[in-house]
Amino acid sequence: MTAKRIEQLTIGIPVHNLQEAAGWYETYMGCEVVPPMLGYVDLKFTENQKLLLFKPNTTDSKEIFYAGANYRENPHYLLRVTVLDIEGFHESLKDSGGQVEEIIGEQGAALGRAFIFSDPYGNRFLAWSGFHCDSKNDLLKDLNR
Repeated sequence: MTAKRIEQLTIGIPVHNLQEAAGWYETYMGCEVVPPMLGYVDLKFTENQKLLLFKPNTTDSKEIFYAGANYRENPHYLLRVTVLDIEGFHESLKDSGGQVEEIIGEQGAALGRAFIFSDPYGNRFLAWSGFHCDSKNDLLKDLNR
C-alpha cells in the first residue's frame, strides 16, 4: 500500500478584489475566512477543505498566481460543491451578484440534481445534490432514460 502523500487539497481561483470576494464567499458559501496573507486569502469550509482566493498575475507565466491575460473572458475553473438543500442554496444565490442557472434533474433522480453558478468574478461552480440511489442498478436505469 502506498503511503498517504496529500493531507489537504486547496483549490485557488482568481479574483480582482480579495476583501470583497472573501465577504461574498463567507456570506453565500458559508466558509470561514482564515486571516489573510499578502496577495491571497484562505477560506475554510471544513478542516481539510479550503479555497484560496488570489489576485491574478496576467503577465508573468512563471509566477505562481498567473491566470492568463484573458481569465475573466475565458474562465477555466469549474469546482463542484455538494449541497444538502439544493433548492435552498439555489434561492440564496439569486441575488448574490453572480450568475445562477436553473436547477436540472428531476426531484428524486438517482443522479441527483444540479445547477451551475458563478461568483461575481466569473469563477464557475457546479452545485450538486449528490446521488439519490441505493445501488448501481438505479444509476444505470437513470442513464438509459
